[in-house]
Amino acid sequence: MDQQRLRRADFKTGIVLVALCLWLLSVTFAFMPFRETYGGVENAWYVSPWIFPAVVLVLLLAVSVVLVLNAIRCRGHLDIVRFAGGGIFAFRLTAAGRALTSALALASAAGMVYLVVNIEEKIRLSREEAKWLADPSAAEVFEWSSPLALVPLAVVALIFVLACAALAVGWRGASRAGSTPDAPAYRRETSVRVGVITLLFAVLVYVLVPRVDFFVSAMLFLYAFTVSFHVAQAPVQRMAMGLVIATALVVVLAGSMGANESGGIAFGHGLDVGVLLITVAAMLVNGRLCAPDPGLRRAHRQCLLVAWLTPMLLVPAFRFGLLVPMPHEGIVIEAMHQLRYLAR
Repeated sequence: MDQQRLRRADFKTGIVLVALCLWLLSVTFAFMPFRETYGGVENAWYVSPWIFPAVVLVLLLAVSVVLVLNAIRCRGHLDIVRFAGGGIFAFRLTAAGRALTSALALASAAGMVYLVVNIEEKIRLSREEAKWLADPSAAEVFEWSSPLALVPLAVVALIFVLACAALAVGWRGASRAGSTPDAPAYRRETSVRVGVITLLFAVLVYVLVPRVDFFVSAMLFLYAFTVSFHVAQAPVQRMAMGLVIATALVVVLAGSMGANESGGIAFGHGLDVGVLLITVAAMLVNGRLCAPDPGLRRAHRQCLLVAWLTPMLLVPAFRFGLLVPMPHEGIVIEAMHQLRYLAR
């Protein structure tokens, strides 16, 4: 895929990621408590469960905005929107642009309905819980006047309004964009990129995170994700995707055989070690494949840096600094616990 096609795909991906991050942030702030209060015991805000997803989503949002701006700088937006001069509102959406904008409008409308229904349910539950307190008048009842209810709904509503406005202004006849001879190949490559992203996130959320040490899961996901889109060599990319698929199959097979229940901690640590060793082996093999080309070697080193450094910084900061438990704490996080105790 040439650079222009990459920038076009980056623009689409960035727009979708920005909308997804804003939606997930809205859900996080609306429904996850800012502090834990049970039985009259109130903890500090920095041990609340909303911190971890909020920080990760804010970082992902910032990276997505940078991706969109870089794509615009390289004219990657022309596959979605084209400006005819005469101001920022003189634009025309292409066929792909109309499809993407319509999808954003429908998704945000469904999001508003979801938020309204669940906020009403949260208000009802908070009022019911307040009745059981010794002093119901002192209870913090969740209401529509709370910023945690209004701000998330306003963010999703803003996406809906902007999407509808873009459709109203930019729907001006059939677009001639995408009629170039390489359009079928471009659409095929775009579909492959979307499929890769979907597969990686599905494996991370539904297979790795519930069963494998979070440090190992994050490292494997970040390595496969960055290599798939940053290292322009097919054997290296196939190795990364094969690593993810093989690991997912092994983890699912082990779980279906009931090994997790029967093996307990020993099996869990064994699975962590196995996934970690396979990931490191794939990194070494890909390093050998990239060695002859200085550009590929530099790109692969950057992928390794992201894959190792990100969980190495985030996991200790959240687990030991903010006291936020990880989804699955296996051999690596347990080793961090032991090192922390020994350092005292």
